[in-house]
Amino acid sequence: IHAEDNILSRNEQFQSLFKEGKLEEAYECLLEWQKETPEDPELFLSLFIYYNNRNAKEFFLQPHESASGSSMVLSEHGEKTGTGNPTGKVIYRIDDVRTGLSYLEKGISRYPDRFDMHLEKIRALGRIRDLARQRQAILDVLSLSRKNKNCWKWTGGTELDHPKDFMLESIQGFTAELIRLLRLDYARKISEEMMRLYLDVA
Repeated sequence: IHAEDNILSRNEQFQSLFKEGKLEEAYECLLEWQKETPEDPELFLSLFIYYNNRNAKEFFLQPHESASGSSMVLSEHGEKTGTGNPTGKVIYRIDDVRTGLSYLEKGISRYPDRFDMHLEKIRALGRIRDLARQRQAILDVLSLSRKNKNCWKWTGGTELDHPKDFMLESIQGFTAELIRLLRLDYARKISEEMMRLYLDVA
C-alpha cells in the first residue's frame, strides 16, 4: 500500500509542479520517480507530457494601438500578461516532441493495452505532421484491438466504458483530419482496414 501511495504522490506532485510552470522542479520530480519506480506506466506518460510541452508556446490575439488605429496582433505573451484571447494555436518544438514520443513508445511496448498512451502518440505525430508514422500508429491500434479484444485501459489502469466504440470513434476523428489535410491515401488505407476488421462500421 505504501508503494502505491508513493506512486500516486509522485504523479500528483509532477502534475502540480508542471501546471504551475515549475519546470526545473517538475524535472527533478521525474528523476526521483525514475529511480523509485522506473516501470510505472504513469511515469512514461508524465515524461511525454514534460518533453512535449516544456517549450510549447500558445499564441494570443491582443489589442494593439498605432497611428493608423486599433488592431489585433498575435502575441505569445498573453498568458503572462493576463491579456488577449487564446487562439488555440500552439507551436511545439519537434525535437522535444520526438523525445517525449520515445518515452511514450517505451510505455506502449510495456503496456500495449493503455489506449491513452496510443492516443497521445497519434495526436503528437499529427502535431508535428509526421503523418506517415501517424497512419502506422493508427493501423497498429486497429491490429492490436483484434488481439486484445478491445480490452483497453486508461490512465491509472482503469477500464474504459464502451472501449470498442471509443476506439473506433477516435480513429474516425483522426481519419477525418487526414482528409482535411488532403492525405486521402492515408485516410483510405485506415478506412479500408476498419471495414476489414469491423464489418459493422458504417
